[in-house]
Amino acid sequence: MNADYELIDHTADLGIRFVSPTLEGLFEVAAATLSDLLFGESTIALDQTEQVSVSAENIEDLLVELLRELLYLWGVGKLAFSEAHIKISGETSLVAEVRGETFDPQRHAVENEIKAVTYHQLEVKKVGDAWHAQVIFDI
Repeated sequence: MNADYELIDHTADLGIRFVSPTLEGLFEVAAATLSDLLFGESTIALDQTEQVSVSAENIEDLLVELLRELLYLWGVGKLAFSEAHIKISGETSLVAEVRGETFDPQRHAVENEIKAVTYHQLEVKKVGDAWHAQVIFDI
């Protein structure tokens, strides 16, 4: 997937910063980044599609809720995902079409054991013509 993101040096956690020209693109980069952090360079087929609907009070919560749902798909559903198409409605709800395949330990590496998405130093903001975000994961 190879999302465009920057790792943040953060003690005992894993932080990322990322940018996109659109809000939906920002959320897609967030999903791609999570995939990269979880599965590294593993090749993931697009055999399965899961639909995720998320609502929240604000844009920051919406990002956290999406990432939590993706971690749930991975942790409980064992979906190795590599693609997400996002449609956002009014900055408080979204629908994501997540594509991937059932996790296979013979073919998929687990690069980072991510336990949770945190609110620590969470940031989503528009700067000029681009959307910027920062997220810290508990590992």
